[in-house]
Parts: sequence; C-alpha cells; structure tokens
Amino acid sequence: MSPDEGALTRTIVLKVSPEGDINFSKWKTAVNLVLKWLLKNKDKWNKSKKGEYTISLNAVHQTWYKELREKFNFTSYQAIACIRQALAIAKSYMNNLNKGREPRLRKNVIWLKIDDIKDVNKEYVETSSYGKLVVEGYPATLDEVAGWKRGEARLVKRGEEYYLHIPFEKKIELSRPSNNAIAVDINIKEVVYGDRSLERRDKTAVEKLMKKKGYVSTLQKKYPWRSLKRVLFRIRAINKNIHNALVDWARKEALQIVNYAKKLGKDTIILEDLDGLNKKQLELNKSWRERFQYMAYKTLQHWISWEALKQGIAAVKVPAYYTSTHCPYDGEGMVEIGHRLYKCPKCGFQADRDSIARLNLLGGALAPPTA
Repeated sequence: MSPDEGALTRTIVLKVSPEGDINFSKWKTAVNLVLKWLLKNKDKWNKSKKGEYTISLNAVHQTWYKELREKFNFTSYQAIACIRQALAIAKSYMNNLNKGREPRLRKNVIWLKIDDIKDVNKEYVETSSYGKLVVEGYPATLDEVAGWKRGEARLVKRGEEYYLHIPFEKKIELSRPSNNAIAVDINIKEVVYGDRSLERRDKTAVEKLMKKKGYVSTLQKKYPWRSLKRVLFRIRAINKNIHNALVDWARKEALQIVNYAKKLGKDTIILEDLDGLNKKQLELNKSWRERFQYMAYKTLQHWISWEALKQGIAAVKVPAYYTSTHCPYDGEGMVEIGHRLYKCPKCGFQADRDSIARLNLLGGALAPPTA
C-alpha cells in the first residue's frame, strides 16, 4: 500500500442458520490443545526488534496440521484456521505486559479461512467446511461492501443463535488536508462544528442514555438481580440497548458532520486529540464519569474519520491543549465571565468555550511549527 493510500474497513454481521450441527465443543478442544502447546514451548518464540514475540507459522503447522486432520477429522481449511486462531490468542498473551492466567478459548467462536467461504449473498453463505449457512432477514448492509475485498470470517454462537462476522476492506486514495476545513468540538451535551463563519450544534445522546442507566440502577436496588434470571436478562438487554443506541447515534452524527462539510465545499475535518481524557475522568465523581463514558468521543471520532475517508475528505487530529480558554485572535488567556462564557482581556472578543475551541482548531491545525 502506497503512502497516499488508506484502507477502509467494514465488518458485516449476518444472522445465519446452519443446515447441519456445528460442533463448537470439538473446535474449542482443538484450539485449546494447540494454544496450550504454544504457551508451553516458549523457547520456540522469538523477539523482534520492535520487542514483539513471534513464532514461525510453518513450525506450528508442521507440528499440528496432520494431527488436527486425523484426530479431529478437520478439513484442510479447518485445520489451518484452528492453528491461526490459537496462534492469535497466544501472540496476544505473549505480548501483553500485564499477563494474568494463561488464556483459553471459552466462547463459541470459530474462525473461517478466506478460501473456506465460496459465496456470500443475501440468501446464504456457501462454505466448504460447514455447508450452507442460510441468512435470516434482509442484510441491506451487504450492498455497501459490493466489490470490496473479503477477509477471514468468524462464526459465533450466542445461545441458540448463530452470527457470521465477515470483515471487508477497500483501498482508497487518501485526501491531503488543507485549510479549507471545518472543526469539530465535542462536549457532554453538544457536538459543535463549523468553519470560521458558520456553526452548528447537535445534542448528544448522553442524557437519554443516563435515564436508561438510571432504570438499571433502580432494578439493581429493588431486586436481588444476581439470583433472579428474568431481572438479570432484563438488565443485560437494557445495557445492550444502551450500547446499540450509542453506536447508532455516533454513526448518524458522523454522517451528518461529513455531509455538512461537503455542503460547505470543505475537504478537511479537524478533530481534537482527546487521548489523555481518560486519565482526567478519575478525578471526577461517579455521575460525571458515567457521562464521560456515554459521551463516547472516541466512537464518534472513529466514525467521523471512517465516513470522511469513505467520502474523500481528510480527517486530522490536533492537540486540544488550551483551545477552549485562549483567544483565537491574539493567543491571550481568556477570563470566564459566565457559565462556559469567556472574554479576552486584550481584544474584547467573547464567546462560549465551544466556539472558541472551534476557532482555535481551525487556526492552529495546519499552521507550520514555530521555533
């Protein structure tokens, strides 16, 4: 991949019904057998220059391929996928600085090699090892990845339901950032975005999600929920609904921001680099920590970057230090004169801190570094 190219990825989840029985128990036994051998034979691992532990796939293949074929009656595709799944788990453990107990595959997850899937359409998924997996419902998302490169799939069993996770990838030419941009400032209540003259404000989903979280807290206080299955299932369903609502809002908001940038004829979206925000949450009380959690700034920024890449718009992150409290015109520290309202003592400019951040992001994002 050239420096001017980027990869757009998307994972499609299909609810499927296999024609025959799939033995997840046998698969987990096989993966854990290979995994245990990988972790026991640490002398076969090598440390790269980057400090990462690696092991030769060929060496593992020579040791386990024949045994998996004969002992577990796996197909060639299944044996290779089993080795790769065990190797991925082992590599993750070996490169984890905070190692706990040795990992084991406990969830019902089966890897499918790329070549194992012969056809994917809206009616069924044809595989060599598991036959036809009939698709339930109408997967409209398949239209979005038509012509994209398909990756290794995962077959997951939850309860009595089966889900097939298929990753897709598409190479896209990267757009070069410019000063023809809009900036995006995210806070708990609003998402503020625009250029130097125009500004839009959209409400976040935080308060709605906090109400749902409050209902969960009420159930937990009212019932012995750990021992009552119906209450436990209800709590899990609400938490899943909160997560889905959060992701849905983030995707829709990201699409709205990117479309607004296109409407204004912009080719760049400037975001705040908020990587250090998690550490600051520890200083807050519980209610505000929960609000930060449902703010989901990383989820929103991920989907803004994803949608921007898809539509040929550059997305860049810049440091957020003092962008909300320094004057965007002369750089002076501003004085708070009201709730979230600041005024510059030098030039008299005043605005709320979100508008100030938007202007500072636009002014300093692509400026050349100073000595």
